[in-house]
Amino acid sequence: MSMTGGIIADLLLQAASDEAWNQAIFEENRLQMNSVESIKRILTDKGFQNRDRYNQLRDLVGSLLAKAKLLVAGADVEVSSEDPEARIIRGFHELIGRAYPNLRMLRGITVTETDVGNYLSHSTDGLFGGDATNLAESEQELLSFIQSNSRGGVRTTLKGLIEKFERKPYGWYYAAILCNLANLCARGKLEVRADGNLLEDDELERALLNTHGYTNVVLEPTLEFTASQVRRLKEFFEDFFDAPPTSGEAKALGKETNAKVQELMTELDRLFVQADRYSFLNGLEPVIEKQVVRTVCVVMLKVQTNTTWMQGRRHDVVL
Repeated sequence: MSMTGGIIADLLLQAASDEAWNQAIFEENRLQMNSVESIKRILTDKGFQNRDRYNQLRDLVGSLLAKAKLLVAGADVEVSSEDPEARIIRGFHELIGRAYPNLRMLRGITVTETDVGNYLSHSTDGLFGGDATNLAESEQELLSFIQSNSRGGVRTTLKGLIEKFERKPYGWYYAAILCNLANLCARGKLEVRADGNLLEDDELERALLNTHGYTNVVLEPTLEFTASQVRRLKEFFEDFFDAPPTSGEAKALGKETNAKVQELMTELDRLFVQADRYSFLNGLEPVIEKQVVRTVCVVMLKVQTNTTWMQGRRHDVVL
């Protein structure tokens, strides 16, 4: 065989080999594609079957829940609805009510931490009026706990108060505790101190909202005044200053009375400095040096015990 014939034979053999290789690759790819399609088809079928099973199980569980008895603390929970979700919600409401029986004291009122400042400002706004002693049940519960600790010589911190009322049987949430406490402060039922210093107004609000300082914030019950004592001071204020007080709560009323007396003393001082020009103003000297100071010292004691003392006292001070 010539050299040319040998080369042609080799080329033909190579071409046949290449064609066989390509055919093998094609067949392999076709089988792989068929296999992928088959897998996709199987997965799709399984997905439909799983959805059918899920729907069947959901219907079965719903049917069982609709017929099941709900028990809380060993007692049946009566639920008229057959809707599974409604029954579960009702059951958990009953469970919460049994676990936290004092949660109802909040009366379903929803508050947030931003409401603390609004509750603290109630006393200055005069919103409590003359009914400052009429406490809500939740407020009375807080106050009773603090008073009980005080009588037993136990110091009540803000941290301890929150821990007490977050647990059973209360389960009160954080903002509700703070807002009820702010109401008590606004009503003058509590004094709040930090490092021995009395907190009021903006300082009090910051202390109630600063969680890092709760261990140093101490709550103390204020001295209680009866309704008749508060009424007597209000009557004295109105008679003495010819105007009704804006405050109805004992502490705020005392502050307002003191402020008005200080205002009166300032006015008398302003008039007395003109005595060199108007000699009749010298008559104010004994009032300034003795009578007004005496009135400030005894008014709170006298008004508590002697209603007749208030009658005509204004003329002893104002000429």
